[in-house]
Amino acid sequence: MERTWGTALTGNFSLGFINFLAFFPLILLAMVMFWAGFSMGTTAAVATVAAVVILFLLMACLTAAANSVFRAMLHCYATGKGLPDTVRQGDFAAAFRST
Repeated sequence: MERTWGTALTGNFSLGFINFLAFFPLILLAMVMFWAGFSMGTTAAVATVAAVVILFLLMACLTAAANSVFRAMLHCYATGKGLPDTVRQGDFAAAFRST
């Protein structure tokens, strides 16, 4: 159990860091869009806010889906159940360090 707990902790940290790296350019893009939108007037500002909210919701959905897939595969790996045929056992085991 401790081996898989360390794997989950390392995997969750890695996935969180990847999520941060995915959101960081989106945050920069949102800042540029806000600057451009608010300098053009009220209509452009409202459209900019709507576009940024939609982009953040899409990114949140994608990262939540990736997190769910990771947790499902980790559960299969930790309980000794077989991984999907598209995932090689050795590659998955090497992707995470045990602590």
